[in-house]
Amino acid sequence: MLHRRLTYTAMISFWLLISLATGVYAYFAFPGRETVHLNIVLLRQLSLWGIWSLFSVIIIEIEKRLPLTNRTKHIIYHFFFSVGLAAVHIGACHFSGIIKLMISSAMLRIYPNYVTTLVTIDVAAYWLVLGTVHLSKYYSLYRTRELQASELKAELVQAELMAMKMQLHPHFLFNTLNTIAALVRKQESPQALRAISLLGKLLRRLLDSDAADCVRLQEEVGFLEEYLEIERIRLARLEVSINLSPQTHDAVVPNLILQPLVENALRHGIGAKLSARCLAIRAWRSGDDLHLEVGDDGPGLPEGWRLAHHSGIGLSNVRNRLHHLYRGKHTFTLRPRPEGGTLAAITIPFESQYTPALSAADAN
Repeated sequence: MLHRRLTYTAMISFWLLISLATGVYAYFAFPGRETVHLNIVLLRQLSLWGIWSLFSVIIIEIEKRLPLTNRTKHIIYHFFFSVGLAAVHIGACHFSGIIKLMISSAMLRIYPNYVTTLVTIDVAAYWLVLGTVHLSKYYSLYRTRELQASELKAELVQAELMAMKMQLHPHFLFNTLNTIAALVRKQESPQALRAISLLGKLLRRLLDSDAADCVRLQEEVGFLEEYLEIERIRLARLEVSINLSPQTHDAVVPNLILQPLVENALRHGIGAKLSARCLAIRAWRSGDDLHLEVGDDGPGLPEGWRLAHHSGIGLSNVRNRLHHLYRGKHTFTLRPRPEGGTLAAITIPFESQYTPALSAADAN
């Protein structure tokens, strides 16, 4: 309905503008304009061309019933309609005397030629309006299909992100249950019961935030603190340092983006070296970027280790989710720390409100 109104308004405005332009031109080009008022000339031109505002509405309605397709029959019908409208227009102008008022008495001898020219112009105007309506309709259809394709692509990305999260949950749960199983085998019942209780809280938090692709950084860190409570039962020597700059607390980050990095640091860093104990989590803002780091003082990366080739489920999940969410506007690296151990670093655009990077989805 809105598109139709805009089309009608555009057509009417176009022909009124034509009437005004031709009227001004005719007035200043007329040799005896001192004896003719501009208002009279404009009224004549409006009578001659302004009626095309009505004709345009008629053509739009005809095109709805006889769309320009590959059907030759419709094109033939439109040809006859164009000649018919031209005949109606010229006939009305002739019997009302408008045409004779538009030409001087000296030009009456070429009156038939003048009428023929007007008929040609009217037929051309019909096809101009018809072609414009046809192109407008197909452009609108193109935009609709483009929007539908964009929405479908967005839904596909959301489905892929959800699949990645579903991949992460069993991985996280399996490793946590392994920790609890180890406590049970050691007959450390109080610690095992506490770990089960903490796991229940973690699962409840997971269910509450399951539909969210992104969360506030302080929520993400709150989840990590509960997860680390379980890990402290297994690794009593664990020392955790969390340093978030105040302006990053409400920053938006992907849901569960830090947990795989922390788990990797615990399993392959601190857990792999008896003297290792320090886990450091940092976040700060630099310009338009948010920096996240998870470091440990473990044995470090094996020689020749590459993130693209040697990462397991957790790190691969992080890498893929960052790609889907930020489309190249991020960095993710694992590198040795100068003081020993490993540092996982993520840089993403700083956002206080989550806006999916689907505008760049076609960049994939």
